[in-house]
Amino acid sequence: MRLTLHPSGLLLVVWLMTCAFPAGAATSISSTRLVVLQSEGRGAISVRNVDPAPALVQAWIDDGRTDLPPEQIDTPFQLVPPMARIEAESSLPLQVLIVKAERLPADREALYWLNVVEIPREDRASATPRSADGSMLNVRVRSRIKVIYRPAALQGQPADGIRRMSWTLSADGTTLTVGNPSPWMVNLAKVVVDGTGEATLDNGVVLPLSTREFELPAAQPGARHVAFQWIDDYGAANAAKAELASAPP
Repeated sequence: MRLTLHPSGLLLVVWLMTCAFPAGAATSISSTRLVVLQSEGRGAISVRNVDPAPALVQAWIDDGRTDLPPEQIDTPFQLVPPMARIEAESSLPLQVLIVKAERLPADREALYWLNVVEIPREDRASATPRSADGSMLNVRVRSRIKVIYRPAALQGQPADGIRRMSWTLSADGTTLTVGNPSPWMVNLAKVVVDGTGEATLDNGVVLPLSTREFELPAAQPGARHVAFQWIDDYGAANAAKAELASAPP
């Protein structure tokens, strides 16, 4: 496979999940991802309060299961602090500590998620919408970013995973299979087949030593090339191209 990489310097924004309420959040996370190095035993990120009043936030790490409450989630990490008050127009540092290293892989990266929930202040609660029976709705705003655990034994650079990827188009041209035989996690931001067919990515993550299928909006039989963007450790999008292999009929 021939591959060309082109850094483009595009920055991604933090993905904010809201609970059906269009109010703006007072807090934001300083990055779109956090890389935790085994060699350092920890990682750090900050939460910024841009409001002229203090904010209360709760934070936790999950393994991708968003349906579980924080108290039922057990990961190899400890988050310090898990809940804190952030003073007006100031920042709070969050430390992610590795506390159960034996549960983490030594031969590949692993993906977790950092959640930060802004708990509404009482003065904002008076403006909170109410349900049909008149009871107040408890509205919170959640920010969620990737936490990437990187073992010390890995050799090379994360971009090596991009160069080793395989791209295969199904015989009917409707499905794109992306293979990642490397120990590095690959995060795709955009994938376009032959300049016209943009794949549906969801979160765009292809885990180490795995494959993933992406659906195309329309059949692209006979397509030969794919252009895509992948996200690096700093949240920047990098453009690249690759040749497509065709699956047997």
